[in-house]
Amino acid sequence: MKDVTIKFPLTLYYDASCRFCNAEMTNLMLRNTEGRLRFINCADSGFIGGPAPREALMRAIHGVDAQ
Repeated sequence: MKDVTIKFPLTLYYDASCRFCNAEMTNLMLRNTEGRLRFINCADSGFIGGPAPREALMRAIHGVDAQ
């Protein structure tokens, strides 16, 4: 099995216009006391960037570590 080490901060890309995604990210934001997570809302139609095309980011939450 491959050794997997996450490098923080972990950046999460999510659709804030989705009530389920937004609720989950709000839950994580409240627990992010050490600042290990960054949250990027991809819901703005002008959003560019991220680890995948905007359409993919809007369908599923994506996470990228600091590496």
